[in-house]
Order: sequence, then structure tokens, then C-alpha cells
Amino acid sequence: MKKINTKRDLTIFKDNEYIVFAMDSCGAIGEKEYDVLNFDIYNTAKMTLRVCLNELFSVGATPKAVFSLVANEFDPTAGTILKAIKDELEDNELKDIEINGSSEENFETKMTAFGINVFSTAKKLKMKNTKSDYFIYLVGEPFVGQEVVNNQDILLTPKIIKFIINNYEIGDLIPCGSGGILKELNILSKENSLDFELFDTKIDLEKSAGPATCGVFTTKEKIESMGDYPLTLIGKYI
Repeated sequence: MKKINTKRDLTIFKDNEYIVFAMDSCGAIGEKEYDVLNFDIYNTAKMTLRVCLNELFSVGATPKAVFSLVANEFDPTAGTILKAIKDELEDNELKDIEINGSSEENFETKMTAFGINVFSTAKKLKMKNTKSDYFIYLVGEPFVGQEVVNNQDILLTPKIIKFIINNYEIGDLIPCGSGGILKELNILSKENSLDFELFDTKIDLEKSAGPATCGVFTTKEKIESMGDYPLTLIGKYI
């Protein structure tokens, strides 16, 4: 089994097919006494799984199993996370997905902490296809902390990624997270051996995008809009 090197938030191996892992962790966000951001654990868990699904959908990988590692008690925290995982999978029409996990039953905890890992496979990966003169579009906006809570209707989702891939001839698509938009542009630059130039926008390219609240994709097409969903032309590869 051969490991495929990538700076994306993915671990990739190649055997008869590609084996792809995506993972995300969450700490101090929830409903416990010492959580920094008070937000219901159900939607926190849905967003955390969504980070993984965004990464996997962006390269064309199909989830097969989800692992939930919760450093809190099962009832109610890990149990609510389990329900959120099942519902998020159903929301994205993902069926027959194995789910396993663990919770902390030995000690009382006062801060929410958990991680989610998704195992997936792909016959072919959709990456490293950007060419010179491809435009760079930002889909969504970078949000972090309370901004995420306040802007849930325009966060990047697997359904939006699927729509983009099915409706446009794209080179690459990559979600943006805590490292900011610029970090992901540099990753695509290295993967495709290209430089890029940025257009003058008011977007903060170094701001954290929290739980993959936005993404960038490349295409040779000029796209005017995506309806009510935020779309910004931010540059092009050269």
C-alpha cells in the first residue's frame, strides 16, 4: 500500500483503490460548564462531521465508516453526538455507513471535547487538475466562533460541493479551515506547480475559516453568481 503525499487535511493511501481518511476535532464548544463557546452539542457535532465530509467530497471520495471519539460521558454528550452523526449522514444521502466510537465513563468532565474520523474510498481522486489561467473562486465566507453560529445558512456544505462539481468544469476544490484561505491557495499552488495572483477584494485571506465554513475552487469558466450563496472571484493561477 502506497501513501500519497498531500498537504490537504487528508491522509491518503493507494492500493487497488484510494483509501482516504478525514478527521476533525472540537474542544471547548458545547454546553458544559467550562466551554468557551456555548452552542448546542447536536449542531456542534453535525458541523464537525461536515468538516470531514467537505474534505472528502472535494476529492470525490465516498465515506464508508465514521468513528466518534468523545472525551465526555455517553449520556447525554456522546449519545447526542451519535444522533447528530446519523442525521448529518442522512442529510447528505449517505446510507449504510458503519459508525463506531468511544466515550469517557470513568471521570466527570466539565468541558466538551471530541473528535470525528471518516474512512472513505475512491476509484479516482479529483485533485491536482488546475491549469494556468484558471480562475480562483471563494465559495462562502470565512467565519469563526460566534460568527459560525450567526451564519449557519451560508456555511459550506457537502451538498454545495457536490453542486459545484456536478455543474462546473473545475480543476480543484479545497475547503478552508483554521489556517485561512491563503494556506489552501498555497497548497493548490504546490500541488499543481503554479503561482497565483490575487485580485483586490475585501476578503481577509488569512482569517480562520473555523469549521470549513468556506472553500476555494478553480475553473476556466467565468461564473457570475451562485444564486443567494456567496461567491467571490479572488484571483487566478498563472
